[in-house]
Amino acid sequence: MNPFLLAWRWLERRIKFRILHVDDSPHRIALGVALGAAIAWTPAIGLQVVILILLALLVRANVMAGVPLLLVSNPFTLVPVYAPSYYLGSRLLGARADMGRFAGDVSGAMRTADGFFAKVQAWWRVTLPYALPLWVGSLVVAAALGILAYVVTRWAVTAYRKRRPQLELPLSGTHR
Repeated sequence: MNPFLLAWRWLERRIKFRILHVDDSPHRIALGVALGAAIAWTPAIGLQVVILILLALLVRANVMAGVPLLLVSNPFTLVPVYAPSYYLGSRLLGARADMGRFAGDVSGAMRTADGFFAKVQAWWRVTLPYALPLWVGSLVVAAALGILAYVVTRWAVTAYRKRRPQLELPLSGTHR
């Protein structure tokens, strides 16, 4: 079977049961997804789960709906996720972005570090010289992605549930 089709079916099942079937209001689910999407795009590697939990508790979002999105930033996707943010931040700050050096430093650090904690330490060490433009660009992208994720998720959860009243899942309110 086609590996892309297998991956798509796996993703579809995860979305259906981790987001669409969550017994919570569409607002709280969408808020959790929005936080997860936004936090995944911040360079807070190693702290993202803690940040998600704290912010979700603060704004009463569904934590579990946001967790799967944190998997976007992992050692294999760090360069494609954060290089555009670094570039955007550099442009917004009026600085020159050395994309080749950034990509080389990050991918080299991820290649040589073994284990989760070693990779987290390598990430923070290697991105320190890029911190300001990386954070500025990441926060802009994170805000845009968070807003988009909220709107799309709330619409999708509500539409899915309206077509399936037999699920008896909430369509509105602040369930829980």
